[in-house]
Amino acid sequence: MNDEVSNNRFPHLPQEVQSLIAQNAPSTVHVETKSNKHGQRYKCYDQSGRCIGRIKGAPGSRYWQPDVGQYDKHHSKKVDPLDIARGVGISVLKSLF
Repeated sequence: MNDEVSNNRFPHLPQEVQSLIAQNAPSTVHVETKSNKHGQRYKCYDQSGRCIGRIKGAPGSRYWQPDVGQYDKHHSKKVDPLDIARGVGISVLKSLF
């Protein structure tokens, strides 16, 4: 669900979310709200349509997460060095034959 925001006022959002936006992203003009069984997430956009950051967490313990540009949760997983060594070993063996 998308919520348009005008005049940097957010009467339809919880007070806790409003204050986090005012502190961390005063240039927010659009807020996208998504919810599931685990809670809600608020994604803040500036006038150019660029994501500024997100507000995550349960009511009473919400926190601001700035947008870090090219962050991708799938690429942030740690890789086991042994898996890398095994992969290199296989490619070396294939090149020999």
